[in-house]
Amino acid sequence: AHPFDRAFVLIEQDGMRWRLYPGRFGHELSRLDGHGVRVFCRPRSEQPGDGTVAVRGYELLPVDGQAPVAGVIGLRGDGPYLETETARLVLGGPLAGTLEKFDGCRVWVWGERSRRGAEPPAIEVAGYVVIDWGCSAP
Repeated sequence: AHPFDRAFVLIEQDGMRWRLYPGRFGHELSRLDGHGVRVFCRPRSEQPGDGTVAVRGYELLPVDGQAPVAGVIGLRGDGPYLETETARLVLGGPLAGTLEKFDGCRVWVWGERSRRGAEPPAIEVAGYVVIDWGCSAP
């Protein structure tokens, strides 16, 4: 084993343990230590009860009652935005400026969202986690 290999173990509420094979999600999951995460898995082998599953996706659970949104940070003349799979959210609040240095990075952001139908859609950033450093951040 490589000294930087990580073991991911999912422990269900009833105490059942599963060894997770995170595949392409390994790096992102390792950045979410201390956060609640819902993991979507499939059996890794056809042998029932081998206790291993492969991760096929995940989502960050609400933080302080606010649903996190995943996306990539981008910059415009008037500040940062979050490009998601379905929308571009303008980022506001005191933490928004901090996110400018993460241009091009994949992040989870949470905070209060603008009312439905507001243009442009926005979020007042209450917190964030950088999950992929595929950017030029220091």
